[in-house]
Amino acid sequence: MHNSKLVNLLFTLDKPTWSKCKNIVQNQYRDTSNERKMFEYFYKYRNDLKHKNITKKAVFAHITPKGTGHTFKNTTSRLCKTIEDFVIHDELDHENYLWNRQYILSRYYKKKGMNKHFLAEINSAIDREAKESDYSIFKNIRQFLLLHEAAFSEIDSEKMVGYFNKSIGNLSKFYHNMKTLYEVEEECGNNLFNKGLKTKPDPDDNVLTEFTSHMMKLVQRKSDSSFKILRNQLESLSTANTEMLAQLTLTYLINHCYYKIKQGEDAYAQEVLDLYDHGLNSNILLSYGKISETGFLNIVEVKTKFAPKINHQNFVDQWIDLVETDHISTVKNIAEAYILFSSEKYKETFRLLNNMVTQQANTNLYLRARWMTICCSYSLYEKYGNLIKVLDTHRRFFTRHKKEMSRESHLGSMNLIKVIKMLRKGMSKLEIQKFVESTPVMMRYWINKEIKKCPVHLGTGTANGVGGKLDSSYVLSANEAQDPSPKLS
Repeated sequence: MHNSKLVNLLFTLDKPTWSKCKNIVQNQYRDTSNERKMFEYFYKYRNDLKHKNITKKAVFAHITPKGTGHTFKNTTSRLCKTIEDFVIHDELDHENYLWNRQYILSRYYKKKGMNKHFLAEINSAIDREAKESDYSIFKNIRQFLLLHEAAFSEIDSEKMVGYFNKSIGNLSKFYHNMKTLYEVEEECGNNLFNKGLKTKPDPDDNVLTEFTSHMMKLVQRKSDSSFKILRNQLESLSTANTEMLAQLTLTYLINHCYYKIKQGEDAYAQEVLDLYDHGLNSNILLSYGKISETGFLNIVEVKTKFAPKINHQNFVDQWIDLVETDHISTVKNIAEAYILFSSEKYKETFRLLNNMVTQQANTNLYLRARWMTICCSYSLYEKYGNLIKVLDTHRRFFTRHKKEMSRESHLGSMNLIKVIKMLRKGMSKLEIQKFVESTPVMMRYWINKEIKKCPVHLGTGTANGVGGKLDSSYVLSANEAQDPSPKLS
């Protein structure tokens, strides 16, 4: 048994680690378990693992005299795995402990949607790594891994660009540093041993390279065939090791569909719905069995946009308990508001959102509620003056909360207000379309539907309904809540 994996692994333990390992085994296995008996037998000979009593027969007799060879094999295997797990944790405590800890924690916070804690860990780790010696060979790759996590996360787009550029820079430095070292080794090896070492890669037969080239063609809008190829291969990206590639591929495919729909190819609407369904059913869109708050509401919004005649309440009821959020009732209200909104039930939508308590909700939630409420106001406020008062209330809110919003989100919110004013002012259809196509605008799909309803030259008029008051549940001041309220009954 001296040459077994288990005994060889035990040989690597020094005196302090033997004691720590013993505590782990004792905590994990009960007193009478075979695994604990086996470890305690080896522990007795920890200073002399080459002792003549370290034999399969002797160990077997100690742990289970009446057992079978199968029992002994399973016991050895389980104990070996336990000790391997202990060694991994012990190494994490010593080898680059702080980096390992922060990297693992940051990835956990990211998956759980704890963005504030995620960025705190990432930035702390990045700052600490930056102080490392420039002669540390793996400094740049560690920096790259941290920056990569930040670049591909749900953060402000401007910050994402900064992380992305720094990530590429560190990867490039690591590549060039290692390439130079390998070339030195090549030269040394050729001179000393004439082995013909080579640092140049073999001809490119990398499947992943071919796959990513199709991704590039897709995002550059150069090949519709790449969409079909990636769509078909998405089915095979189902293992843990391909999780990130599957998520990116799904994102690029969905974005391509949006682009095609914008170009007037309505057939891609069904593709979007199918892709989201695949993402849910294959767990690509799930993390630890949960779907993010943003991901869930995005899917509900898309489903209600492109399939408004279908009752999506069953979908909401099926998935709502799996949403990772601290505001489950608010998320459900907003999801149900999307359903009502897509059916042009603006009174019901307004009533549902206007009665929500959003002070404790996060930015993602209260912005969605506001965007829908603004659109509802267009139909519910008959008098132009009252509509303008309400829109100005929202405008002041977006101005006050600008720092909490991304640049695109803030600009798109202000432009949404501007477009509604343009519609009600009677500006020409072509002029409104030109503006909408040239700048970020929230609720673009709804706006395009409203533009289509209008004649080429709009006349100044009013929408159906009469005009309004906005509830203080939208964090409005007392003065801002004094406009006349819409009639909802």
